[in-house]
Amino acid sequence: MKNKKLHELNFKFLLDYPNEFRPQNRYDNPIICDQFCVSCEKNGYLDGGDLRLDQMSHGADTEDIEKSICCNLPPGGLDISVAFLLESPGGYYDLGSPIKHKEEGITKRPPVKHYYWTPSPRARWPKTASELPSKADGDGMYGPYFAYLIATHKLYNAYFTNIIKCSLAQHDAEVFVRYYVVRDPDNRDSKIRTNCFQRFLSKEMEIVNPQIVFYFGQRATKMGYYAGLHDMLPRTEFRTLYHPAAWCDDDDIIRHNDEIIQDAIKQKQSASIM
Repeated sequence: MKNKKLHELNFKFLLDYPNEFRPQNRYDNPIICDQFCVSCEKNGYLDGGDLRLDQMSHGADTEDIEKSICCNLPPGGLDISVAFLLESPGGYYDLGSPIKHKEEGITKRPPVKHYYWTPSPRARWPKTASELPSKADGDGMYGPYFAYLIATHKLYNAYFTNIIKCSLAQHDAEVFVRYYVVRDPDNRDSKIRTNCFQRFLSKEMEIVNPQIVFYFGQRATKMGYYAGLHDMLPRTEFRTLYHPAAWCDDDDIIRHNDEIIQDAIKQKQSASIM
């Protein structure tokens, strides 16, 4: 990760790895991460319920994706600072194993088998829709699609992260539950969202200082509004894209997202000239 403050926020405060955590498609042995954020549990936001916070995620930038692919980006990238925001971790994807926090005794699954957004190494950056994996492919969609966005739009200063860093899951089964996207400050999910925003996302955005924020999906857009991200970044351009899981081999959806990204970039470039 290019920015040292972002690296520390992700890999010492959100997830505490014993050594510098370097992006890699897959590690020979799981990396033990026995300390991680348990703030919501300690605040009692899940007390008396049938759900738990489980799979965890962290951020990634253009440099992380570049190191994972093992193929350098060509020169001539844009210097525009861009952030891509998703809702929360939505699946295990064979990323982590259940690990118990060494002080609090709370079990979660931090990424310990490979970097959270990692695409597989390849000989070139994907720059056409045909080079992206389908939903059925084992490589997953997110890493390759993010690599596609970086290469296609020359986003050499991009950052990818989830608004909420932990998934909601049933206590006794690996079944995910979606967060309620509501404004009610007394609602459990709103408390989790607000706590996560104050501890992590607000600090990420302060460091990144994005000129453009792209939300993946309407639910992520509402989460950003309700968390107060738009008040925090009054000069930032906000756009909503289709969620990566929605395209599923649909070239029209990929083109739709590309058009929105290009329009937002042009708007920012025009504003900087005026």
